[in-house]
Amino acid sequence: MWSNGTLVHQQYDLVLYCPLKNSKIAKATTLADLFEYRRYEVPMVAEWFEKRNGEGLLIIFDGWDELSEQLRQSSLAASVIHRKQLDQCSVIVTSRSYASSSLLKMDTLSKHVQVIGFSEEEISTVIIHTLQRDTKLAQELIDKKREDNKNNKPFTTTQSSKDSQLAVKLINDLEVRNDVQSLCYVPLVCSMVILVYKEEGHLPTTLTQLYENFILQTIRRHVEIKPRHDIDPYTLGSLSSLPSQLAKPLQEMCQLAYTNLANTTMTFSSHQLQSLSEAVKEDYLGLMTSFMEYSTKKYQFLHLSIQEFLAAWWIAKQEKKTEEVFKDHFDDDHFRMCLRFVAGLTHLEHESYQQYFNIQQLDLQCKRKPLSGFETCHLSCFYQNPEIRQFDHISSDDFDKFPILLFQLLYESQNTKLCQVLAQSINNHSLCLYIVRVSLSLFDWLCLSYCINNSNTTWNHLHLDHVSSNQSLSVFTAGLTNNSLQTQCKRLEFLNLPRLKILHLKMDSLTIPTADNTCYSDKCTELEKCIEMNLTLQEIKIENYNEVTRTIISVIRGVARNKTITSLTIHVDTPPPDG
Repeated sequence: MWSNGTLVHQQYDLVLYCPLKNSKIAKATTLADLFEYRRYEVPMVAEWFEKRNGEGLLIIFDGWDELSEQLRQSSLAASVIHRKQLDQCSVIVTSRSYASSSLLKMDTLSKHVQVIGFSEEEISTVIIHTLQRDTKLAQELIDKKREDNKNNKPFTTTQSSKDSQLAVKLINDLEVRNDVQSLCYVPLVCSMVILVYKEEGHLPTTLTQLYENFILQTIRRHVEIKPRHDIDPYTLGSLSSLPSQLAKPLQEMCQLAYTNLANTTMTFSSHQLQSLSEAVKEDYLGLMTSFMEYSTKKYQFLHLSIQEFLAAWWIAKQEKKTEEVFKDHFDDDHFRMCLRFVAGLTHLEHESYQQYFNIQQLDLQCKRKPLSGFETCHLSCFYQNPEIRQFDHISSDDFDKFPILLFQLLYESQNTKLCQVLAQSINNHSLCLYIVRVSLSLFDWLCLSYCINNSNTTWNHLHLDHVSSNQSLSVFTAGLTNNSLQTQCKRLEFLNLPRLKILHLKMDSLTIPTADNTCYSDKCTELEKCIEMNLTLQEIKIENYNEVTRTIISVIRGVARNKTITSLTIHVDTPPPDG
């Protein structure tokens, strides 16, 4: 990391870090106001850069999503980002994806980097290093995991260490629970999963369950470390059943979290916390931390998501006002995560929640004619329909309104009835993700598959062009089929869907095993048999494959023996071999 050494190809005289959760920086009006610490030289340095219009200055605005909508429109940070001030400086902006859409439309944007978090292999490595502190034993486990993966064997260990055995058990449990594994790509969530699993011995289903359990574990540790009452920490079974000595401070903190989230305030002074008489006595239950700002002691929750969960807890406990508060903040980007937690806590059982999912004629289908006939790009081996054009894809006008938040709310609430309500709102029961403006995370794919699986709907068209990784595909298919991926080839889960009529696959940059690879040969045989025996498929399209292999041959053989498929489209870089 250059932050620990020299910046490679350094071209800046000054790197200025500006956390936007700091209210003084968020409301700054001059360059000098962006400096966190006051020194004699600051005005002179600021004036020097202003005279150069920011040349040689790199500003890092951290937490664009933590600004209010008003400050995103009108503030010094917004002016600098939009090149209205200091137009010669360089700017880096960090943000949650939901708040960055306006930035992506800027003409001056030079690069958009999405942090995708941990890969599946990295998740295993983090779990092993977290649970097994012995470096040598940990490395042995990591090497064994890679070897088992290479040989397509279950992950096992001969180590007698309980920590090693726990790590192996968690990794194997995550293999079965793709839903939870999809949450672990976020480093903080991965750490929480490990802690909860170590304490509870089982995995949560939703983010809400995970955070509720994590906060309960934090309170237990607080009671154990700083005992003020005659309370056994391990008798604390849930946040809803805390004894009054702990329930009152938690309630105070939940109200503080909500009130300040509504005001986009994430840091608090000692004066602001004076009203929390019970919480102060309990050291904020271990859920807050302190830091110095301009020689003044400030406080904040352990993480913004902790504040969002506590705010959701306060909303959910407001009885008759819960639905009203939910409605007030539904269109507020700043409350997205909080409302997801509200959905998890309330299960969205009140009938008033149906209004958000009952969208009249939401058009999310392709503007293109259904494929028919057979086609190949390079050879007329099959009848080629002249009406078919390879790049005949026109996106719907409603794509910019793609309701990924609704899918997230559905998954958190685990409310199958609302899945059916949303499915009935989608025009022609057709869903296309070909040109979704924001890349979907693994968790988004999980939410989407949950809705489809519980929609009780026959889908006419699912165009999932952006299933771009093995992880995404595994998470999506596991959610659809509601099983543990027992077939040899995870891709074949698509063929087991009970109402699947049209299957389009786009496969890019694959590493193809050699023909003598027994496992690969078995998978191709299984693929051929699955296609042959499928009684609902009517159309298959495979495109952008980097070479013709036995996979393609197996598809062709399976289709030739199938009695229901009427359309096969194959786009390949080279023509199929003779025979």
